[in-house]
Amino acid sequence: MKGLQKLKYFCQMCAKQCRDANAFKCHTTSESHFRKMELFREQAHEYLKQFSEQFVRDFLEVVRRQFGSKRVSANRVYQDYIAERNHVHMNSTHWTTLSDFVKYLGKTGKCVVDETEKGWFITYIDRHPETIAALEKQKKKKNRDAMMIKKKEKSRRDDDCMKNLMKRADELRNSIVAAAAAAADCFKKPLERKLNQPVIINMKFKPLNRKLNLSNPLKGSKRA
Repeated sequence: MKGLQKLKYFCQMCAKQCRDANAFKCHTTSESHFRKMELFREQAHEYLKQFSEQFVRDFLEVVRRQFGSKRVSANRVYQDYIAERNHVHMNSTHWTTLSDFVKYLGKTGKCVVDETEKGWFITYIDRHPETIAALEKQKKKKNRDAMMIKKKEKSRRDDDCMKNLMKRADELRNSIVAAAAAAADCFKKPLERKLNQPVIINMKFKPLNRKLNLSNPLKGSKRA
């Protein structure tokens, strides 16, 4: 595969992979290569920008397609990327090392990046329209489920409250019925007195509140 051949024998402007040094030398002296290089010299910045944008786009597509949003070694992704037949080589971009490129991905918010003893790791932030639509659909479903749970919980609480009220009403009714029955039993029961038992009558009277004038009993009393 072209992507797996030696990088130094690849011409990015012509998108041509040469087998060895001699083949590469012959290519660089060809007329077609000279024309391409003339265009590059006239618009070097524009070509560099295009190659860099394509490199980012293709690299992230490998991450999205093969690893999704899983945390993965950046070097592993890069090896899978350069295995692509017509990939853009890094020496044709703004970046000279994989570390610089990974830092760029983190700085621009395209990936979450972290450096460990085993090298750089990346976690893809998927902003693909289909993924965003799927996430939005999941979010709406989650909200609907939450609303249903709240409604069911409220209905359950209302049912429990109604059951408690009915229970208290039944208890109150039963207590009233029991009290009424007890009172009725008291009135039905005849008055019993043992034979020869004396009858005691309480003859206590409350004292008068008004003091009597003993010297003149009629004083202070109202005349008829």
